[in-house]
Amino acid sequence: MIPPHSVIRLRIVCILILTLLAMVPDELLAIQIAPNPNPDGNTITITSFTPTENLVPYTNGGIISIQQSASLSNASRFENFGGVRSGGFIQSAGTITNSDVFINNRLVSLLEGSQFNNLATGLYSGGGVTGISGTFVNEGAVEHGGVIGVGQSGQYVQRQAVGSSVTPTTIVPDSPFGNAG
Repeated sequence: MIPPHSVIRLRIVCILILTLLAMVPDELLAIQIAPNPNPDGNTITITSFTPTENLVPYTNGGIISIQQSASLSNASRFENFGGVRSGGFIQSAGTITNSDVFINNRLVSLLEGSQFNNLATGLYSGGGVTGISGTFVNEGAVEHGGVIGVGQSGQYVQRQAVGSSVTPTTIVPDSPFGNAG
């Protein structure tokens, strides 16, 4: 039989551990996305336990998969381009926040429930395909020469950020902008 004082100590330790675990998700620091560049044929999976950021010029020639409740924050030049095999593919079920330059020359797929936030300081550009089944919020500039397709469950929201003097713009010269949402 376990002595009563040991049971009390065990309960206290368990309560402390559970309290710490409950606080951890909000306290996780983001890590720099790696490798840079992401080579063709390589897959990076971003989870809610590994929030990721980009603070230096970054090139994706591979696949980046952002899981539900996970996030990628871009604060530098981020270029997504096609590789020989299947590279240049970003699939997001989580959140992407862009405050700098995000160039899509291949494929970005925003799944249902996901969100792409292009902040007032952000520029989203390129000539690739952007598929939106989640939500794309533009508070900055979108200058896209490729295809932007908003699916039935998707939303493309253009709004001025609170306190910002930047008027959001979307320019898609001679390019399709499909809206089924």
